[in-house]
Amino acid sequence: MNRSQKDPGFGSRNKKPTPTKTPTYYSHPEVDRILVSLYPDENERQAIQVVLKSIVSKQHYKAARRDSDDYVDPESVMEHCWIPAENFAHLLTRTGYKITMDWLVEHQILDESSFTSALARHPTYRLRKREWLRGYRHIPVTSHKVLKRIETYGNYRLRHFPTIEQIVIPHIIENFHSIDLDHAGFMRLWQWRYRTKYEPKMRQQAAQNPRKRVLTWWEYMQRGEEIWLSIKAWNDASDTEKLQWFSTCSFGHRLHHPFTYWPSEIRAYILDRRGEPLSLIEMDLANSQPFIYANTILKSRPELSKAANRERYCRLKKSEFVKQVEAHTIYEDVARRLGITRDEAKVETLHWMYSMADSKAQALFEKHYGEVGVEARRIKSEVTDADGNLLRFLSRHKQLPKMMQRAESAMFKEIWVELIKQGHVVLPVHDAVYCANVKTKTKQQEIRTIFKKGVKKHMRLWHHIREEVMDRCVEIDMFPELYLSTVECITIHSY
Repeated sequence: MNRSQKDPGFGSRNKKPTPTKTPTYYSHPEVDRILVSLYPDENERQAIQVVLKSIVSKQHYKAARRDSDDYVDPESVMEHCWIPAENFAHLLTRTGYKITMDWLVEHQILDESSFTSALARHPTYRLRKREWLRGYRHIPVTSHKVLKRIETYGNYRLRHFPTIEQIVIPHIIENFHSIDLDHAGFMRLWQWRYRTKYEPKMRQQAAQNPRKRVLTWWEYMQRGEEIWLSIKAWNDASDTEKLQWFSTCSFGHRLHHPFTYWPSEIRAYILDRRGEPLSLIEMDLANSQPFIYANTILKSRPELSKAANRERYCRLKKSEFVKQVEAHTIYEDVARRLGITRDEAKVETLHWMYSMADSKAQALFEKHYGEVGVEARRIKSEVTDADGNLLRFLSRHKQLPKMMQRAESAMFKEIWVELIKQGHVVLPVHDAVYCANVKTKTKQQEIRTIFKKGVKKHMRLWHHIREEVMDRCVEIDMFPELYLSTVECITIHSY
């Protein structure tokens, strides 16, 4: 495909759609027998099975998204999932959706729970039996009526994303089509990750904190199984179905999609729509969290005059914390002050930055970095957030990370869109940019220039860009015994 022009991607009026996979529905022998007796009409039954497929995917998705550094209860895959009614109003109508879900609960296909927000009570669902999360198939939808409704919903959902996401999401779906791993290959990669990354890191943390829970080999493998099912679902999904995997959060305005929570090693195995492997270069900011933190602290205060803001900015700019951030030595400086290692200092610095206003960590922050710490405490203690919402005392310290995430999101989204407009293939991941098939120095320099301009527009401090080439993990070939252990793991945890 010619990348010299902006790729209009999915849903474009200027481009003939690329043939894609047919949407599929959930099929399990035991569930199918119940549904056939309840819904003899094929169109109605396939529409309901599409809904069930989304619930199953969401259950695996919730289990896979959990932080792999923390203990994961094997029952987490059986957590209830919230799916907004408008997601399936196109299939069952808004009223019909609730009636159908109640009917499925009554006939013991689904379990129902709920949570309550400030606006309403929201029902949540899960499959009733754990066995139904294994041994199922995804079968192509044959009902023309259901296919038409799915297509209509895809166009509706894309239009309701913010403007920038309407450019970025189709670009991701069009260019990052599938993952070049089978089950055996992924589990060997996952076990290599446990041995080389997770276990050494967590043993070190457990030595410092005896209460730290370290996952056993089998628990970690259980997490890998959920992630694999999530990857397989992406590989099997049609373009319209993949739209359901994207969301933007109200907290930090971040764009979330599978590549933001899958293991980073997966990004080296991405294939394009033609089945060709993509070579990715990662570009991000060195020490990004302290960097954005310092920029947020330097932001002007609207209640102060222009002269007062200028004087305040100059004073904070000369502070020791800001100097160390600009020199990219903030973690080394904290390590020197506390007499600890750099890795320990990184954990401690982040603890200071995000602690509550009246905590001991905040007091230490102010002791070592003076006015920057005091300014951080002021923001953490605000009674209302940037949206004017009243904050509970325990939630006030979240105001600063909220400001940081929104500033970071606004900056990176502009960078992503500019790169796409210039014809580059871009995979956005929160605070980084992955550019595909950068084969010439001229192209690499063009990407670097766009990145620097975007950062300079939003941030006031001098910054350093970190670049890294994503390579496939050749080390897993050195461990031919790894997958045998996985088979044993599956046998032990089979359900």
